[in-house]
Order: sequence, then C-alpha cells, then structure tokens
Amino acid sequence: TLQGVRSYDAYGVSVARTAEEQSYYTKVRTNENNAISLSKSMSTNYYMNMQYSLNYVRKFGVHDVTGMALVQRDNWQEYAADLPYNMLGVSARATYGYDSRYLAEVNIGYNGSEQFAKGHRFGFFPAYSLAWNIAEEKIIKKHLKWMNMFKLRYSYGKVGNDKLGSTRFLYISNITSGGGVIPSLGRGQAISQGKLGNTNLSWEIAYKQNYGIDIQLFNELSFTFDYFKEKREGVLISRGTVPEIQGV
Repeated sequence: TLQGVRSYDAYGVSVARTAEEQSYYTKVRTNENNAISLSKSMSTNYYMNMQYSLNYVRKFGVHDVTGMALVQRDNWQEYAADLPYNMLGVSARATYGYDSRYLAEVNIGYNGSEQFAKGHRFGFFPAYSLAWNIAEEKIIKKHLKWMNMFKLRYSYGKVGNDKLGSTRFLYISNITSGGGVIPSLGRGQAISQGKLGNTNLSWEIAYKQNYGIDIQLFNELSFTFDYFKEKREGVLISRGTVPEIQGV
C-alpha cells in the first residue's frame, strides 16, 4: 500500500475593470508544512548503590553470636536535576542469643547528607533491642508443653531524616534578581527571595520505642501485641508565614 499527502497553494484573483486598474492575486493559503520533519528528545536518570559489608556468624554451644559492618554509598540523578544526589553511611550490628531464651541486638549508624552545611552533615544513630522467650525456660517446657513461645520484646532507637519534600541544600538561600520598578534601586532590578537557607540545620531526629509480646500455643494459635512510642525533635518543616519586613 502506497500512501501520500498532496497539498496545493490557494490564491484569490482580482480582475481589472478599467484600463487604469491591474489584475492581481492574493494569497489565501499556502503549504507551509515541510514534506518531512524530524524531532528527537532524550532523558536519562540513574541510581547507584554501593555496599561493602563484613559478616561474622558463630555458635559456641548455647551461645549464638553474629556481627556485621557495612559501608554504603548512594549516588543518583533524577530527570532534569542539575546535580546528582549523594549519601554516605557506615553502620554495624551485633547480636547475641543464649539458648534461644535471652536475645540482644545492638545497631549503630553514622550517616552523612549533602542537605546540611559542613559541621552538621553527619549524624549518629544507635539502637538496641532485648527479648526474653519465657517458653524456653526449663520449668515452662516441663509443665506447660503446649506453650511454644512466650516472648517479651523491647527496643529503643534513634533515627534521622534529612528530607524536606523535594527541596535540596537546605542551608543555601535562593535569592534572585529581576525587573524592578525603581530605576535608582538595585540598578533597576528587584530582589526576590525564595528559600531562606539555614546553616545551623541538621538531621531531624526521632526517638522510637517498641514494647511487644509474641505468643504461640499448641503449635497453631499465634498472638502478637505491639505498643509504639515516638518522640521527634528538630522537625524539618516549610515556613508557613514570612513577615512583611525582613532583613537578609
């Protein structure tokens, strides 16, 4: 099948009616579309996550010990972003278990973010948890064989947040100049203030606690209860109101 498009130019004609007049043509419509057109666009983005870890697992009789150390680097670029995003972190974890009855875990994290000024970019975030499986006690296993698990849990941790929507580099102010109305002021340009940077900003901190109970009876019936508690400080929020008079 052969298909094509054919187009014509259209003109209107005015015919002379006297010897003094001249006939002439007036353009009505002409073919202004190119026979062949080509357009091309391209967008790219990427996300790179690098992790280097060292793990340790060992069992000594009724003692279970594990350990882990990790270094992580994140680098990514979103579509239409001017600069790539960067994140650097170091973390470690250690666990201990005694005869499947007494359990403990400790985690630490040390993370750096580009969102804050030098001296405020890194935060330390520790956490720990404890558990006691009462069902593994000898007296319980002897007299309450139908109780497969009765575990009491507690955990406490400190976590950080460096995000404020899509806003980047929270310590840098966004001040631009444009057309003004008073020629003698600022060389005839107006000053517009967008984001007001704060060099003292650092991580938003959340302190989290969890109390829990895990129960399993007769190898079939399971029950879990959790109670969470959280406290935040240094919350990152957008300014809601700005005074009419403000110095920069």
